[in-house]
Amino acid sequence: MNEALGFIKDSLEHGHRLATILRAFKMPKSTYYYWTNHQPTKRDHHNLILKREILVAWQQSRYVYGYPRIHQVLLNKGLQVSSRTVWKLMHSMKIHSVMNKKYRKPTTHNDYEQRANLVRQDWRSAWCADITYVPLTNHKWVYLASVYNPNNHKVIAHQVCNEMTAELVTNTMLKAVKKTSKPMFLHSDMGSQYTSDLFEKLLNKLNIKHSYSLKGHPYDNTYIENFHSMLKRELVFQTKFESIEEAIEGIDWYVRWYNNERISLVKTT
Repeated sequence: MNEALGFIKDSLEHGHRLATILRAFKMPKSTYYYWTNHQPTKRDHHNLILKREILVAWQQSRYVYGYPRIHQVLLNKGLQVSSRTVWKLMHSMKIHSVMNKKYRKPTTHNDYEQRANLVRQDWRSAWCADITYVPLTNHKWVYLASVYNPNNHKVIAHQVCNEMTAELVTNTMLKAVKKTSKPMFLHSDMGSQYTSDLFEKLLNKLNIKHSYSLKGHPYDNTYIENFHSMLKRELVFQTKFESIEEAIEGIDWYVRWYNNERISLVKTT
């Protein structure tokens, strides 16, 4: 509307008749006079401030945040606003959290007998670990291994590699124990990397008991599954990585942002 009024004003200054201009815009005179005489209200001014802050929060999150987290950002800045108002303003601005479809990853299997789940949803003395796939634009894959602390919802260590190997998960675990006090348990799935002699020997050396998810039950490892799912939805599905170097740079950024800045709607234990 402001652009239209600006154009009408310029046209009037160039000597065009108002009736002709409004007819070209298919704008009733009543609408024109309403907007030219309209005085912004306090609510209009407040909504303008909110829209600016919403746009900043959305852009700084790389378009990841939806209205619940943007609402929390605004509250953290001392702006009094309801979550429904944030939703309505975002809807009017035509912005929303980015989402995309999933990709089809390679299938894997192993022939190991099921091993015990020692954690059984009691994560107070446990970390969890997993590997996920990240596609490149050349249709090849790179692999992200992560170690996660469910108690504070933080990624302790991560590493990206061209190959999904026992060395990848072992080196990632070594990085984790060098950063902070080791846990009593490490929980993982039954993948061949985590059941390898190399990984098991490391856990034995560290005196960490190994707990395993039931085959075909990824929700046994729900915390790290959720983290990898968010990383894919909020970064990987929105980004075209042309090389492993680009993937490493992007994932490094995301982990730092996730650990230190991302608004969490989940209470830590």
